[in-house]
Amino acid sequence: MNALQEQFIAEARELVHQATDDLMAVERDGASGERIDRIFRAFHTLKGSAGIVELPAMTLTLHAAEDLLTAIHRGRLAVSADIIDQALACLDQVSRWVDAFEADGALPAQAGDDAKAMTARLRDLLSATSPQSESAAGVARTAEDGVQAQWVSQLVDASRPRISRHLRQQPGELVAICYEPRADCFFDGDDPIDLMRRIPNLLAFRVEAREAG
Repeated sequence: MNALQEQFIAEARELVHQATDDLMAVERDGASGERIDRIFRAFHTLKGSAGIVELPAMTLTLHAAEDLLTAIHRGRLAVSADIIDQALACLDQVSRWVDAFEADGALPAQAGDDAKAMTARLRDLLSATSPQSESAAGVARTAEDGVQAQWVSQLVDASRPRISRHLRQQPGELVAICYEPRADCFFDGDDPIDLMRRIPNLLAFRVEAREAG
Protein backbone atom coordinates (compact mmCIF):
# COMPACT_ATOMS: atom_id res chain seq x y z
CA MET A 1 0.00 0.00 0.00
CA ASN A 2 1.47 3.36 -1.00
CA ALA A 3 1.60 6.58 1.01
CA LEU A 4 -1.40 8.09 -0.80
CA GLN A 5 -3.60 5.11 0.04
CA GLU A 6 -2.45 5.14 3.67
CA GLN A 7 -3.27 8.85 3.90
CA PHE A 8 -6.70 8.20 2.39
CA ILE A 9 -7.47 5.54 5.01
CA ALA A 10 -6.44 7.77 7.93
CA GLU A 11 -8.32 10.82 6.66
CA ALA A 12 -11.39 8.82 5.69
CA ARG A 13 -11.72 7.40 9.20
CA GLU A 14 -11.34 10.86 10.70
CA LEU A 15 -14.00 12.31 8.39
CA VAL A 16 -16.40 9.43 9.03
CA HIS A 17 -15.98 9.93 12.79
CA GLN A 18 -16.52 13.69 12.52
CA ALA A 19 -19.58 13.42 10.26
CA THR A 20 -21.10 10.70 12.47
CA ASP A 21 -20.72 12.89 15.56
CA ASP A 22 -22.25 15.88 13.76
CA LEU A 23 -25.20 13.86 12.44
CA MET A 24 -25.93 12.51 15.91
CA ALA A 25 -25.72 16.05 17.29
CA VAL A 26 -28.22 17.23 14.65
CA GLU A 27 -30.54 14.39 15.64
CA ARG A 28 -30.19 15.32 19.31
CA ASP A 29 -30.07 19.13 19.22
CA GLY A 30 -31.46 20.11 15.83
CA ALA A 31 -29.74 21.38 12.70
CA SER A 32 -27.55 24.47 12.62
CA GLY A 33 -25.98 26.04 9.56
CA GLU A 34 -22.46 25.45 10.87
CA ARG A 35 -23.09 21.78 11.60
CA ILE A 36 -24.77 21.11 8.24
CA ASP A 37 -21.85 22.82 6.51
CA ARG A 38 -19.35 20.56 8.32
CA ILE A 39 -21.32 17.43 7.42
CA PHE A 40 -21.57 18.49 3.77
CA ARG A 41 -17.83 19.18 3.55
CA ALA A 42 -16.99 15.84 5.17
CA PHE A 43 -19.02 13.93 2.57
CA HIS A 44 -17.63 16.10 -0.24
CA THR A 45 -14.04 15.47 0.85
CA LEU A 46 -14.68 11.73 1.27
CA LYS A 47 -16.11 11.56 -2.24
CA GLY A 48 -13.13 13.37 -3.75
CA SER A 49 -10.63 11.22 -1.87
CA ALA A 50 -12.36 8.00 -2.95
CA GLY A 51 -12.08 9.18 -6.54
CA ILE A 52 -8.37 9.86 -6.20
CA VAL A 53 -7.64 6.31 -5.00
CA GLU A 54 -10.00 4.95 -7.68
CA LEU A 55 -12.83 3.45 -5.62
CA PRO A 56 -15.83 4.06 -7.94
CA ALA A 57 -18.40 2.24 -5.78
CA MET A 58 -17.56 4.47 -2.83
CA THR A 59 -17.48 7.57 -5.04
CA LEU A 60 -20.93 6.81 -6.46
CA THR A 61 -22.46 6.31 -3.02
CA LEU A 62 -20.92 9.42 -1.51
CA HIS A 63 -21.98 11.47 -4.54
CA ALA A 64 -25.62 10.54 -3.87
CA ALA A 65 -25.22 11.46 -0.19
CA GLU A 66 -23.56 14.74 -1.15
CA ASP A 67 -26.46 15.66 -3.46
CA LEU A 68 -28.89 15.03 -0.60
CA LEU A 69 -26.83 17.22 1.74
CA THR A 70 -26.52 19.90 -0.94
CA ALA A 71 -30.31 20.20 -1.01
CA ILE A 72 -30.31 20.64 2.78
CA HIS A 73 -27.34 23.01 2.70
CA ARG A 74 -29.13 25.25 0.20
CA GLY A 75 -32.44 25.20 2.05
CA ARG A 76 -34.35 23.15 -0.53
CA LEU A 77 -34.83 20.21 1.82
CA ALA A 78 -35.45 19.95 5.56
CA VAL A 79 -33.51 17.57 7.77
CA SER A 80 -35.57 14.54 8.79
CA ALA A 81 -35.01 11.44 10.90
CA ASP A 82 -35.01 9.31 7.74
CA ILE A 83 -32.28 11.44 6.17
CA ILE A 84 -30.12 11.27 9.29
CA ASP A 85 -30.59 7.49 9.54
CA GLN A 86 -29.66 6.97 5.89
CA ALA A 87 -26.65 9.30 6.09
CA LEU A 88 -25.41 7.36 9.13
CA ALA A 89 -25.98 4.08 7.27
CA CYS A 90 -23.94 5.48 4.38
CA LEU A 91 -21.07 6.34 6.75
CA ASP A 92 -21.22 2.85 8.25
CA GLN A 93 -20.92 1.39 4.76
CA VAL A 94 -18.00 3.68 3.95
CA SER A 95 -16.28 2.67 7.19
CA ARG A 96 -16.60 -1.03 6.27
CA TRP A 97 -15.20 -0.32 2.81
CA VAL A 98 -12.24 1.56 4.29
CA ASP A 99 -11.48 -1.43 6.55
CA ALA A 100 -11.66 -3.78 3.57
CA PHE A 101 -9.45 -1.49 1.48
CA GLU A 102 -6.84 -1.40 4.24
CA ALA A 103 -6.90 -5.19 4.62
CA ASP A 104 -7.08 -6.25 0.96
CA GLY A 105 -6.14 -3.21 -1.11
CA ALA A 106 -9.59 -3.29 -2.75
CA LEU A 107 -13.28 -3.14 -1.93
CA PRO A 108 -15.28 -6.38 -1.49
CA ALA A 109 -16.64 -8.10 -4.59
CA GLN A 110 -20.20 -7.09 -3.71
CA ALA A 111 -19.30 -3.39 -3.33
CA GLY A 112 -20.88 -2.49 -6.67
CA ASP A 113 -24.23 -3.99 -5.71
CA ASP A 114 -24.08 -2.45 -2.23
CA ALA A 115 -23.31 0.94 -3.78
CA LYS A 116 -26.28 0.72 -6.15
CA ALA A 117 -28.64 -0.18 -3.31
CA MET A 118 -27.37 2.59 -1.02
CA THR A 119 -27.43 5.14 -3.85
CA ALA A 120 -31.05 4.26 -4.66
CA ARG A 121 -32.10 4.74 -1.02
CA LEU A 122 -30.34 8.11 -0.80
CA ARG A 123 -31.81 9.38 -4.06
CA ASP A 124 -35.28 8.20 -3.04
CA LEU A 125 -35.06 10.60 -0.07
CA LEU A 126 -34.04 13.41 -2.40
CA SER A 127 -36.68 12.78 -5.06
CA ALA A 128 -39.47 12.34 -2.51
CA THR A 129 -39.33 16.02 -1.59
CA SER A 130 -37.91 17.62 -4.72
CA PRO A 131 -39.92 19.62 -7.31
CA GLN A 132 -39.76 16.52 -9.51
CA SER A 133 -41.33 14.28 -6.86
CA GLU A 134 -44.60 13.95 -8.74
CA SER A 135 -42.93 12.68 -11.90
CA ALA A 136 -40.63 10.42 -9.85
CA ALA A 137 -43.63 8.92 -8.11
CA GLY A 138 -45.20 8.30 -11.50
CA VAL A 139 -42.12 6.39 -12.63
CA ALA A 140 -42.24 4.33 -9.43
CA ARG A 141 -45.90 3.47 -10.00
CA THR A 142 -45.28 2.32 -13.56
CA ALA A 143 -42.43 0.14 -12.31
CA GLU A 144 -44.71 -1.43 -9.72
CA ASP A 145 -47.29 -2.11 -12.40
CA GLY A 146 -44.67 -3.88 -14.51
CA VAL A 147 -44.63 -1.19 -17.22
CA GLN A 148 -41.28 0.31 -18.13
CA ALA A 149 -40.86 4.07 -18.25
CA GLN A 150 -40.06 5.36 -21.74
CA TRP A 151 -36.45 6.29 -20.88
CA VAL A 152 -35.84 2.76 -19.54
CA SER A 153 -37.20 1.20 -22.72
CA GLN A 154 -34.99 3.45 -24.87
CA LEU A 155 -31.96 2.58 -22.75
CA VAL A 156 -32.61 -1.16 -23.07
CA ASP A 157 -33.31 -0.96 -26.81
CA ALA A 158 -30.04 0.89 -27.46
CA SER A 159 -27.95 -1.81 -25.76
CA ARG A 160 -30.14 -4.90 -26.06
CA PRO A 161 -27.45 -7.27 -27.46
CA ARG A 162 -25.03 -6.46 -24.64
CA ILE A 163 -27.74 -6.72 -21.99
CA SER A 164 -28.93 -10.04 -23.41
CA ARG A 165 -25.42 -11.50 -23.32
CA HIS A 166 -25.01 -10.36 -19.72
CA LEU A 167 -28.30 -11.94 -18.62
CA ARG A 168 -27.43 -15.23 -20.30
CA GLN A 169 -24.18 -15.33 -18.33
CA GLN A 170 -25.49 -13.83 -15.08
CA PRO A 171 -29.28 -14.15 -14.76
CA GLY A 172 -30.85 -11.70 -12.32
CA GLU A 173 -32.41 -8.29 -11.91
CA LEU A 174 -31.15 -5.13 -13.60
CA VAL A 175 -31.13 -1.64 -12.06
CA ALA A 176 -31.80 1.53 -14.08
CA ILE A 177 -30.61 4.87 -12.68
CA CYS A 178 -31.86 8.27 -13.84
CA TYR A 179 -29.32 10.88 -12.67
CA GLU A 180 -29.63 14.65 -13.17
CA PRO A 181 -26.42 16.39 -12.05
CA ARG A 182 -26.46 19.77 -10.36
CA ALA A 183 -26.10 22.66 -12.78
CA ASP A 184 -22.93 23.83 -11.00
CA CYS A 185 -21.37 20.38 -10.56
CA PHE A 186 -18.31 21.19 -12.69
CA PHE A 187 -17.42 24.09 -10.40
CA ASP A 188 -17.05 21.51 -7.59
CA GLY A 189 -14.69 19.45 -9.72
CA ASP A 190 -17.29 16.82 -10.62
CA ASP A 191 -17.55 15.10 -13.99
CA PRO A 192 -21.02 13.46 -14.03
CA ILE A 193 -20.39 11.51 -17.23
CA ASP A 194 -17.17 10.04 -15.88
CA LEU A 195 -18.91 9.27 -12.59
CA MET A 196 -21.70 7.29 -14.26
CA ARG A 197 -19.23 5.43 -16.49
CA ARG A 198 -17.47 4.23 -13.33
CA ILE A 199 -20.58 2.34 -12.11
CA PRO A 200 -19.57 -1.32 -11.75
CA ASN A 201 -20.98 -3.65 -14.44
CA LEU A 202 -22.48 -0.76 -16.42
CA LEU A 203 -24.38 -2.27 -19.37
CA ALA A 204 -26.02 0.76 -20.97
CA PHE A 205 -25.48 4.51 -20.86
CA ARG A 206 -27.48 7.37 -22.35
CA VAL A 207 -26.99 11.13 -22.06
CA GLU A 208 -29.75 13.65 -22.71
CA ALA A 209 -29.56 17.44 -22.72
CA ARG A 210 -31.35 19.33 -19.96
CA GLU A 211 -34.71 20.65 -21.15
CA ALA A 212 -34.76 24.37 -21.91
CA GLY A 213 -36.55 26.70 -19.52
